[in-house]
Amino acid sequence: DTDQTGVSLSYVMGGMTVTGFMKEVSKTGTVDKDYSGLGVNYDMGGATLKVGVADADNIQSVDFGLSFSF
Repeated sequence: DTDQTGVSLSYVMGGMTVTGFMKEVSKTGTVDKDYSGLGVNYDMGGATLKVGVADADNIQSVDFGLSFSF
């Protein structure tokens, strides 16, 4: 038996969007797993700067990038 609960919220301020999320996975007979993260997108016209930090069951990761629209 597996139960999952998650929530995600975003807030827009002009050209910037901030998003946070949390998720919990419970499976019978195992330890619960927790996931959370925070991301920021900043629209610079033809390019978007993207930064994210996540914790996937005590394993941290960071992502940084730029995307372009032509």
